[in-house]
Amino acid sequence: MAFDIVCPANRNEFRNRPSEFRDRDHLATGRFLEQPVELCSSFIRTDRSHGNIVTVAEEATVELFRPVGPRELARIHELGDRAFPPRLPSQPIFYPVVNEFYARKIARDWNATKADTGYRGYVTRFLVRADYASRFDVQTVGASWAKELWVPAEALEEFNSNIVGGIEVIAEYDGSAGGESREVPAGVMSPEPNDPS
Repeated sequence: MAFDIVCPANRNEFRNRPSEFRDRDHLATGRFLEQPVELCSSFIRTDRSHGNIVTVAEEATVELFRPVGPRELARIHELGDRAFPPRLPSQPIFYPVVNEFYARKIARDWNATKADTGYRGYVTRFLVRADYASRFDVQTVGASWAKELWVPAEALEEFNSNIVGGIEVIAEYDGSAGGESREVPAGVMSPEPNDPS
């Protein structure tokens, strides 16, 4: 199975590490790797979801992405930015994607072009325990870069429990002006979490 293994999440932090860590199988270079996840277990993962760097685990993780519309993003916020909402009965598969390019393409060319999303699309990024993610096959759907995990809807709760840290929005697209959708700074259009009061 090929994944982008992220240990640590901040690739600049990886580049600044001593060579005995940096040269260890080039684990955080942003490439898809055909290597055992155990090679990454000694690196420290950090959580940047709320602007702070907090050490959360010494474990191997897989960086995944999910393009979403505003309704799904609002549900993610309701869940504390720590889980994805249950699938609808007509959605038997939850499919996070394994590279940012593909996630951006879906958010820009699909979500942000639909009236039912208000012409808005978002890209989320999150980390999942690599040993858990390795249970699911990577599916290629069309182009060689169009890779995603197919997680059965009934496994989503367990999948959510294997997310390390939070789910963060890394890109937003606005297609409301007509024509091509454009990227806007993250946070400009994001629906705010519901006020619990």
